[in-house]
Amino acid sequence: MADSSRGPGIWEAGIQEAEMTEGVEPKILVPWEALPITRENFFYWYKGVVNRVVDGDTYIVDVDFGARIIRQRYEVRGFGYDTYERFRRPLGMSDADWMIHQGRGLAAFLFVQSMMPGGSPVVLLSHRDEGDKYGRLLASVYIPVPAGETKVYIDLTATLRENKFLKEGA
Repeated sequence: MADSSRGPGIWEAGIQEAEMTEGVEPKILVPWEALPITRENFFYWYKGVVNRVVDGDTYIVDVDFGARIIRQRYEVRGFGYDTYERFRRPLGMSDADWMIHQGRGLAAFLFVQSMMPGGSPVVLLSHRDEGDKYGRLLASVYIPVPAGETKVYIDLTATLRENKFLKEGA
């Protein structure tokens, strides 16, 4: 049980934030024709299957590179955004701020996990050979939505931004 004088604990804060998003339509839909496919990035689009969500901006994905290359498991980092952390405490952060930060990280994790649970198909736009300092594949993530004959995708970055799961300035 959380000490009420200190506010809600990490799990309570995360669950409260996740509950606040119930009923929010988590879909910023992008039709196939509107995906940012250009001559320069055409060969950097890949299909994948989510293995698991690590946190709000990191995912384990089995990526299909085509051309008879066996599907490979990659740690994918969402490109161009940053969510709050669940595991790594930023240096110099106070205990109170860490509890809030970690609660927001849990809320972002739960939100993304609800949108793309393990086994979900995704489409990735890899940002060439750029990687981050942890060696993760940097990619924009699009989640296909069954919409009859029309191909429609959820833009994960825009959805996280609209639902306020990104760090300030991200």
